[in-house]
Amino acid sequence: MNDIRASHRHTIEIIFAILAALLFILLAKFAFGQQSISEKDVSRIAGGYTSDKINHALVIGIINGSNVQYFTYGEIEKGTGSKPSAQSVFQLGTVSCVYTTSLLSLFDEQGKVNLTDPIQNYFPQAVHIPVYQKIICSPPPEPIHYPTILNCYPDPMYHPKQIVLCDLSTHTSGLPETPFNLHENRKDAYANYSLDDLYRFLNSFRPNFQTGLHYEFSPLGIAMLANGFSWKFNTDFESLLKTNLLSPLQLPNTFITGNEEQRMQQIPGHDKKGKKMDDIKYGVMAPALSIHSSAEDLVKFVSANLYLKDSVMRSALRTTQQPKVAILYSKKLRDSYGGMGWMISPLKANSPSKIVWQSSAMNGYACYIGFVNESKTGVVVLSNSVQPVDEIGKKILLLLNAEIKSAGNPPGE
Repeated sequence: MNDIRASHRHTIEIIFAILAALLFILLAKFAFGQQSISEKDVSRIAGGYTSDKINHALVIGIINGSNVQYFTYGEIEKGTGSKPSAQSVFQLGTVSCVYTTSLLSLFDEQGKVNLTDPIQNYFPQAVHIPVYQKIICSPPPEPIHYPTILNCYPDPMYHPKQIVLCDLSTHTSGLPETPFNLHENRKDAYANYSLDDLYRFLNSFRPNFQTGLHYEFSPLGIAMLANGFSWKFNTDFESLLKTNLLSPLQLPNTFITGNEEQRMQQIPGHDKKGKKMDDIKYGVMAPALSIHSSAEDLVKFVSANLYLKDSVMRSALRTTQQPKVAILYSKKLRDSYGGMGWMISPLKANSPSKIVWQSSAMNGYACYIGFVNESKTGVVVLSNSVQPVDEIGKKILLLLNAEIKSAGNPPGE
């Protein structure tokens, strides 16, 4: 009888052990940072984009805690059979801005610059950085026939505010998206746009609103930031970027002009009709529009923004992610804020979680990078077609965070 009871007890122990093992496997599957998103789910999200015959190569990198996955679709050129990879290099367009602003934040942390430095200190004295001046207009003392001529003059009580480094990085400088004299050289407008052309523009431009208050996306402001650093530190911007940011973060395939080996990894871009485009040279605007990178390097960059431990670099990257100014002009960006280069938006309506992101679709390429600090998830989407990929990135982040929410709250840092 005792043998039977012992046998039953042993059987029950085995059952409990099996159940415990199954529970452990189930919890491990849904544990923060360890679960994998399925290829089926990613393909479903990307399917509309990849099925469009106009689009070519698509590369997706996903960060889910300590787990990293890559998914590739399409061909570099239709009919060639040549597939993209995580090492394929794409032009990042306006996503380039976040590298330049990250370098600014790092220099500020290192004490090399101060975010409140007037940008005038970073350009030759002959270049007059524009400032907003409030103008008062009033009718003449005696009424005259239509049209009324107004008397306009600078408000003597208003003290113009200088544009500072932080204004450039947060797109609140009052500068336009591109310089107005850019297209004086109609052929290869960007490539032929020189530093002297930029200086001429700055000497003639007058902002329409006060600096530091109103968000207006301005790659020109980011380019000014980079060219200001070049003048201040007496070296080219790409060298500054590589030495201080790219090399420490181990991003070997991220560059502006790069070397021959790096350029060999770049795949060609395509326009809205699917036609192959020549690589565009951006000259002085390159730090805002023409940094190149691969999905592998971008995943490392996003991971650094998520995971770096206590260090000067961590503090610098975290500073860039902080909301600085509300974006009020766009219904699409409702409840969104501008950081230093980054955009900060709710994960979804009324969600306390925020996506830190940036995107681009220009000159033959599209790019989206975004991450959620609360869940330590991130996504990189790259295409060598100009059709935007924002929705793919956002849907993947929503899927990742829905899975994590179902597993409970993620652990703290």
